[in-house]
Amino acid sequence: MTIGKKRIAFIMNAFPTLSETFIVNEVIGLRKRGLDIHIWSLFVPTEDKENPELKEISRTTKYLTDAFRIAPVIRAHSFFLFTYPRRYLKILLFCLKHRQTTGRFVFWPKFRTTEDRQDLLLHFILALPVAHRMRGQSYDLLHAHFADAAASLTMLVSRLLNIPYSMTMHAFDVFIPQVNFKEKFQNAEFIITCTKYNKTYLQEHYNSLDTDKIHVVYHGIDLDKFSRKRQRRQEPPVILAVGRLIPKKGLPVLIQACKLLKEAGYEFKCRIIGDGPLRPRLEMIIKLEKLVDFIELAGAVMPSQIIDEYARATLFALPCMVEESGNRDGIPNVIAEALAMNLPVISTNVSAIPELIEHQKTGFLIAPGDYQDLFENMRMLLDAPSKRRRIGTQGRAKVEQVFDAREKMDQLFKLYQSKIQALYGLNENRK
Repeated sequence: MTIGKKRIAFIMNAFPTLSETFIVNEVIGLRKRGLDIHIWSLFVPTEDKENPELKEISRTTKYLTDAFRIAPVIRAHSFFLFTYPRRYLKILLFCLKHRQTTGRFVFWPKFRTTEDRQDLLLHFILALPVAHRMRGQSYDLLHAHFADAAASLTMLVSRLLNIPYSMTMHAFDVFIPQVNFKEKFQNAEFIITCTKYNKTYLQEHYNSLDTDKIHVVYHGIDLDKFSRKRQRRQEPPVILAVGRLIPKKGLPVLIQACKLLKEAGYEFKCRIIGDGPLRPRLEMIIKLEKLVDFIELAGAVMPSQIIDEYARATLFALPCMVEESGNRDGIPNVIAEALAMNLPVISTNVSAIPELIEHQKTGFLIAPGDYQDLFENMRMLLDAPSKRRRIGTQGRAKVEQVFDAREKMDQLFKLYQSKIQALYGLNENRK
């Protein structure tokens, strides 16, 4: 392998999906800048796989589902056991020593519990066929997106092939403790995360770890694409929310705030874009509160259609929350997109959201779950067009300052480039 190639294998759980278009954009951006990114997905996405906007990148993704069949698993284990017996046994002993599950062992990936899915011995069984498929690809670096099963597989494949690895931590994998996280962190060459809050959280909760390894790079958005050319006046005004229909988005809080708007005599339309497991519950709440004429669950839309949704909106609201498990958002990309579209945004002081929204300057922050305060802020914005315009302009300026996708992608590219060069400088004799 040579430094000039800069070949990186991205290892994902299931790729691509609409809810992770920021990873799609990252792959495209890094490839344009000269990194040879190869995508390996452990599984085929169960949804969005026929999405026309994701088909192109799907064609360049290598899916590993077939590698987890019995014959490839046996073939891979036999190869490494007889070709590299000391390496094979050393990694097996590592997995047995650091295995944090005590229950039954379940082999096939349709596991019964979350604990089963995090079994390091299971990851060892599955890492061998992955490593066998990757042999001879001359990768300079393996990189896992998310610190869950993808990082476990990457850590073990790294040891099997003697290739360094790194990982990106996004949100749930920061705030929900991951099995063997300490081992994943210590063995990784570096960690990328998308907010300063994430890094601070890791420093506070894992103080024995070397947090100098952690590099903060915001996702960034395309400021040319997300640009409000002109105001599209809507009657009645539109309150927009975009996100998966999951607890941490706080959408029941938005529905309750909309109920207060209705009771106060306001004419409006609330459009909630996205889909997810909470849809039946949200539909029930909307019906019970007699808000069917005011709130629409519009479902998921294509990335190319979302700009029209922002352009038609009067304001954007996403009252994010912290789930009982600790799961929460970092900075939802949709908040940055809405700000870039000159929309006044109301969200919560959860996680890293205050890194982008400065209360009463670039948007409005409320306490999680406070639907009364959300109602008051929405009412104030509906009554004050000039304030909407001022806050929208300042929000756009903030995004331009810290969330420009080109600058963030350049930063990310330089980070990968410098890390690979440093690794080869220190490991010139690595085979």
